[in-house]
Amino acid sequence: MGLVYGKTKFQTADMIAVRSRGPVAWGIRWITDLRNSWAGAWVANHIAFVVRRSNGLCFVYESLGSRGVVTTPLVAWLRKHKDIRIYRPPHLTNAGKKAFKATAEKYEGRKYEHPLDFLKIIFGKNTAGDRRLFCSEYYARCAYEAAALRVVGNNFANITPDYLTDLAERLWERVQ
Repeated sequence: MGLVYGKTKFQTADMIAVRSRGPVAWGIRWITDLRNSWAGAWVANHIAFVVRRSNGLCFVYESLGSRGVVTTPLVAWLRKHKDIRIYRPPHLTNAGKKAFKATAEKYEGRKYEHPLDFLKIIFGKNTAGDRRLFCSEYYARCAYEAAALRVVGNNFANITPDYLTDLAERLWERVQ
């Protein structure tokens, strides 16, 4: 049994696109999708995701600028985040969900990219590898391992929240 939010029953690998307030969030949206941000479109500035643990409890996994990769009980996380969209990768098998969860756990405690490295994404030059992870890069690596997402050239470091949200809008199921 999983947590239900609205009409959504969460599953491992559900991607949560977040639109936060504040100058950093606005800057991320503006840098990654200038055209849509100015047009007033919904543009994400953060990506988190759900992992259901063996005890049935759902946790949000995310990479945060101040703390790196962290986990938070889903119920507590939802109390703080209201402007979200939830996407589910299609055709993800139980084996895929296990691979996703294993990859997510492998990166627990990893540091966040240096904030200035975000500027490298604009020019496609972020080559930090997996020593440090942006939020969207963290999700992309887990999804790739679970065969839920294919990234050309395995270039995870240049994937932005907006890129993942655009991909999900076109190819995945939006569940909330």
